[in-house]
Amino acid sequence: MNIEQGIIDTWAGDATLNGLLPSARVSRGQYQPSAENEAAKIKPVLPYCTFTISDEGPDFQANDDSAADRVDVVLQITHTPDSFDELKVIAERARTVYNRATIGLEDGNQVLTMERRRDFSIQDDNDLTWSWVLEFECLILLPSGT
Repeated sequence: MNIEQGIIDTWAGDATLNGLLPSARVSRGQYQPSAENEAAKIKPVLPYCTFTISDEGPDFQANDDSAADRVDVVLQITHTPDSFDELKVIAERARTVYNRATIGLEDGNQVLTMERRRDFSIQDDNDLTWSWVLEFECLILLPSGT
């Protein structure tokens, strides 16, 4: 599996977190409404979580062709204007699940650890929805030949 699927599977694998917010509502990138929903002005089902992954390539290359890579992962959990307390519970559980997590990936690659860098909450000026943003730095081992 790739890191994107690993993040979603890790979410789904924690019964508490998945009970608070089903992994079916976790996706990479910005929320993209379907054409039908956009035309009907249907808003996304809240709460939901989107995430981004940024990677500039391996940070360390060894003589045996193995490498280590640092990748930034940002989770953004969004909830209704009147549900800040519920959002906080989801964010705290996500922080617990992902901080120092290891995730097995394809071809023997492995997220050795996800280190929390910071998190914060923000409120949208237009629709007043709340979001909690969690930023992590991942250290990924890329064995030789991958």
